[in-house]
Amino acid sequence: MENGQTENFRKGPRDRRRPALLNPVEADDQVNQTNTLVRANEQLVLATLNAQAEADAATSALKQAALAAELEAVTSVSRSKTDFLARVSHELRTPLNAVLGFGQLMLMDDDEHQYLDAAQRGRLEAIRLAGQQLLSLTSDMLDLARIEQGRVRMDIKGMKLDGVINSSMTMVEPSTLSRNIDIRYDCCDYVVLADERALSQVMLNLLSNAVKYNAPAAG
Repeated sequence: MENGQTENFRKGPRDRRRPALLNPVEADDQVNQTNTLVRANEQLVLATLNAQAEADAATSALKQAALAAELEAVTSVSRSKTDFLARVSHELRTPLNAVLGFGQLMLMDDDEHQYLDAAQRGRLEAIRLAGQQLLSLTSDMLDLARIEQGRVRMDIKGMKLDGVINSSMTMVEPSTLSRNIDIRYDCCDYVVLADERALSQVMLNLLSNAVKYNAPAAG
């Protein structure tokens, strides 16, 4: 029994059927099919990559077109604003020059005939100063375009602070009189380096706010 089983066990591996071998033609066909599948897979991968690249290029082109359109819109708005400021500045200069011209003529007539008292002449001087300040502001309107471009024109020079304060106080005098407000300051001989128009505007704004937000009849 044991000898029979041992003999069958030994015969078993030798009885196993070996795999059939492909002939050369079938082997070549299988290799060709495999190569065809590999090439098809490569073409599919390349097509996918090309499609992704084209999609990315289209997206980038759309973004660039949108940015270009936005830039053109901003440029157009800025150009329109600059043109508007130029027109407004010109329209304001014409009547202001007339006011200043007539005021100067009245002062020249008073120099010759002395028909104004001190108070009247002071008010006329205040009108002239206010007109000059307003004329300077109309010129500053054009500087807005320069500010956007990072170019601000400043005329820095030495000047007496006392003169700037006096002219600013003269221009706010009607408001102080109507509200019965007294503004006083100690005379100073300081000389500062600044742009005269900018410094005058700052001083005028400070004094105007001081009068506007102060209590009536305050000192």
